[in-house]
Amino acid sequence: MPIRSLEYLPLRNPCANIHPHSLFDSGLFADCTVRCGDRTWKLHKHVLCKHSTFYNGAFTGDFDEAKTGVLTLSEDDPEVVDLALRFTYSENCKSLTGHANPITTMSIGDT
Repeated sequence: MPIRSLEYLPLRNPCANIHPHSLFDSGLFADCTVRCGDRTWKLHKHVLCKHSTFYNGAFTGDFDEAKTGVLTLSEDDPEVVDLALRFTYSENCKSLTGHANPITTMSIGDT
């Protein structure tokens, strides 16, 4: 007898329980790269572009970054970029516990 309804199909999505924060740490399904100083992050355009007009412009505009999927932030502090990316993926300041204070870091970088 043919299957007439999707209710009979087992739906097992191994990705259903993956939190964006774990995607940040693992780089799983990454489709872009952000580089700053000696740091490199394998990231996800949909996460970055959802939260940032800067990344949205870089990865969807008529720029090399949109074609290559690689964005180099040559004038930024890698620690601050890391904190901003971690916040973008977690949407939670608590996930930044144990890292340098971004305000202090930015203040030092601006002097």
